[in-house]
Amino acid sequence: MKIMVMLPRQLPVTVLVMLVQVWDRSLAQSFDPTMPTNLTVDTGISEDIKILLLRLHNDYRRDERLAGDMNRLDWSTALSQEAGRWVKGCDFKHQNNPQWGENLYRSNFKTTPESTVDNALIAWHLEQYNIMPSPTGFIDCCSENKTTCCHYTQMVWASTEFLGCAINECALLKGETTEEDLPDAIFLACYYYPPGNVLSQQPFQRTSSGQCSLCSATNPDCDNGLCYFETSRC
Repeated sequence: MKIMVMLPRQLPVTVLVMLVQVWDRSLAQSFDPTMPTNLTVDTGISEDIKILLLRLHNDYRRDERLAGDMNRLDWSTALSQEAGRWVKGCDFKHQNNPQWGENLYRSNFKTTPESTVDNALIAWHLEQYNIMPSPTGFIDCCSENKTTCCHYTQMVWASTEFLGCAINECALLKGETTEEDLPDAIFLACYYYPPGNVLSQQPFQRTSSGQCSLCSATNPDCDNGLCYFETSRC
């Protein structure tokens, strides 16, 4: 299942983004994003691109001014390696893996990795405009029956703590049908842990008490509106 996202006119790029998974909370989550991995995949992610991905994601998360429990995202090499293994297959679909969330992006416009990342995150974040106004702020556009903002909600899912991404250039990126195959395409995948878009849950806790007012005991510190754990504390 796919949705088309219209980008601003100044972005000369052909984009197709697929729906992220919607999780049942009962699904097992045994993946450890902090553990070393035996994978040695070329993820296409330089140190500068890693910093850019983290900065843009965390900036978008800080923009949720009513969120009191938004965690800061940190990089996971293990997630990045898993994403790298997936994009190397040049098959534009989601893994059937309940251990992490996925946002996918593809483009047949040859550009820099920096532009690819920027365009992808713009496309995903624009899905917030698919949210219908609600007096309570309830977000109901990512569920089993409605999936028009699932990339956006995964980006701002408060309990997610780790991010890992990969980029690959595909001579032919396979779609669901041959008509949807895309030649000379760029394939970007970002993985998130713990995964967002959990059924019956909201992306974050809304509060009038301010950002970081609802940080968990495991992430009690505040980094400019985002909850985290200060590792240097005694």
